[in-house]
Amino acid sequence: FGSSQYLADILVRDPWLYSLLLEPELTRTPERLEEAARTSLRSLRNPEARRDALRRLKRREFLRIGILDLVRGAPLETVVREISDLADALVRAALLLAKEEVDVRFPTAAAAVRFAVIAMGKLGARELNYSSDIDLVFVMDSETPLDDAQRRYATRLAETLISVLAQETGEGRCFRVDMRLRPEGRFGNLVRSYSAFRNYYDRWAETWERQALIKARPIAGDAELGQRFVQLVRPVTYRRLQGPTLLADVRDMRAATERKLTAAGEMDTNVKEGRGTIRDVEFTVQLLQLLFGADHPELQVPDTATALARLEAAGSLSAEERSIFAEGYRFFREVEHRLQIMNDLAVRVIPDHPHALRRLA
Repeated sequence: FGSSQYLADILVRDPWLYSLLLEPELTRTPERLEEAARTSLRSLRNPEARRDALRRLKRREFLRIGILDLVRGAPLETVVREISDLADALVRAALLLAKEEVDVRFPTAAAAVRFAVIAMGKLGARELNYSSDIDLVFVMDSETPLDDAQRRYATRLAETLISVLAQETGEGRCFRVDMRLRPEGRFGNLVRSYSAFRNYYDRWAETWERQALIKARPIAGDAELGQRFVQLVRPVTYRRLQGPTLLADVRDMRAATERKLTAAGEMDTNVKEGRGTIRDVEFTVQLLQLLFGADHPELQVPDTATALARLEAAGSLSAEERSIFAEGYRFFREVEHRLQIMNDLAVRVIPDHPHALRRLA
């Protein structure tokens, strides 16, 4: 608890959770986390009480994961997978609550619309940090996807789902939600139909969107629709004939980030986006996946660690290059975790105060 005020505060608030320290096995399967979410809702009827139950579950499970990490010494891969699987379970439970609240107001549309939640970013790759936002995309489908009532229903369902996850009360919150990876970013529709996604990606998909789609993974809602979405975007992501601007696009995106960090004075202290840190490894891996993924389907994987190993096996990276990238990636991800677990804040910059530096070390 000297490593995390956030975890210490959880224990002060819920002293009975001390029993977690005595459990011999602290890892959880995705199925067990889903069952925990269902159990937390079982005896509650009030909508706000049901939402708060999910927030309490998140708090308890983060304490468990923190003990697994800081006390039991679990490897980074286990920690990020546990956080991601918890997020999956909470998104599914939150969608259940959202449907309970919205379906009664749109009974006809609810019966006609299929709705799926696609995880992107670190959640899609099962690589979440302690204080990560979760990147989501929503897709709907029906026999009449242009029907106004059905579109309003799907949008209201998405808005309610985001509220359940992101609203903060006295019990905390589940996860902040970031929707900027959807088509047209923050200016795009919150929910699109399957056919609208197909039309957009056929015509307009930019390099940054293809990078993001590498990590797309269906996590909640209609499973068949979610899988169809992934099958739709795979050939968009992994093209045999690359556009002439691919390398320039990736360089330009990286240069834009470097200009922002330089202006903020963070180029040498930001462990996510600074020079030679997490983002450089991720961009290198994703560029190689975009270049060679069509001819080497084994490279079509969402998580960075697996992609590095397979890029070496495919001959796209030497053993030395893979080792340097893998060790650097792991180191900076672990530093990022230690920065964030202290106060449950999305901190990415090395502190300059001597006491804070010693504590981090």
